[in-house]
Amino acid sequence: MFSFFISMFITMTIMWILFKFMYPKPPKAFFPKEGDITTLRLCSYCGHALAQYRGIVEKKPASLLPETAPISSLEEQSSFVPDTSSQKLVSTDDDKDATDTPIEVWDEWFFCNEEHQQDFHAGKVYKR
Repeated sequence: MFSFFISMFITMTIMWILFKFMYPKPPKAFFPKEGDITTLRLCSYCGHALAQYRGIVEKKPASLLPETAPISSLEEQSSFVPDTSSQKLVSTDDDKDATDTPIEVWDEWFFCNEEHQQDFHAGKVYKR
């Protein structure tokens, strides 16, 4: 019985050492810092969900933004109800699924990396 426990202890110790070298912790630069936005965003090119601090955020040109009516004309329309069902603008602390659900912002593009940003602006189609 003693030899079994010694063998298990030696095996576990060797495995622990191997895993320490095989799967080291990432550098501190990869972790979010104070003030980083950790909300998930969808890449505008490939659709991959990634934390906002890990990607590239780019403002859309004003020519591509949807036209909005002046506030005075919106107040005159009694049946005006904004459609927010398709896109989520901001996440609140009350929303428990805010970190699990990727968000999309109307006036910004989000990219995983610079290659996706260049391919998006070049008009290339994403292929898996």
